[in-house]
Amino acid sequence: DKVRYELRDSRAALQREMGVPVQFFTYPDGQPFKSGTAEARALQLKLLPAYGYVGALLDGPLTTSRQDARAPYQLERIRVSGGEGLGDFAASLQS
Repeated sequence: DKVRYELRDSRAALQREMGVPVQFFTYPDGQPFKSGTAEARALQLKLLPAYGYVGALLDGPLTTSRQDARAPYQLERIRVSGGEGLGDFAASLQS
């Protein structure tokens, strides 16, 4: 119930407050993909499209900037720190 609430209601609140569609989800601290159960991961992957998300971003150590279109709910996320400039960010994409 908590997962359903967070996926459905947080999206609705963001869309209402910002006035734009919310299509992507970012897993908080990478969960349940960092250390959650297979059942928790399967539930997330089932609910995200059901609630209108078209993709989701993981939070792990980035191993590549390439994405797998066959897994739109498990896209690698590239973290950007608050003080990072455009040049540093562009350099991080070269790995």
